[in-house]
Amino acid sequence: KSRPIYKMVKNMGIKSIKANGNQVIKVYDTFNKAKKFVNNYNKPVFLEFDTFRQVEHCGPFKDDQLGYRSKKELNYWKTKDPIINFEKNNKKIITESVKRKIFKQINKEIQVAFLFAKKSKFPNSKTAFNNIYAKI
Repeated sequence: KSRPIYKMVKNMGIKSIKANGNQVIKVYDTFNKAKKFVNNYNKPVFLEFDTFRQVEHCGPFKDDQLGYRSKKELNYWKTKDPIINFEKNNKKIITESVKRKIFKQINKEIQVAFLFAKKSKFPNSKTAFNNIYAKI
């Protein structure tokens, strides 16, 4: 808790940005700032967004049955859901028509990515770790 992740990454020489992940516009603006940096400098950016995880790390279930998060806590954060609240407060921006277009585009991108992955060859051992940013 006393060692913020984005500061540790920044100390490794990687541009790092931290923002509130519960503010949809802030997330959008922060992402675009990072994307512009990557495109201009061809270097990575680490983004850290504070938010609340509503489901398990590795599955579709709530993890209140595990005993470290109560139903009360989960229900509280459900009322703070950034996307639902953004939609409620911005009905002129996020109409049903806009949502359908967004979901259609997202599903198309996912399908293209899956097809690319399925058609791609496994990298050979000499290049498998190229362009991976990590300092050990």
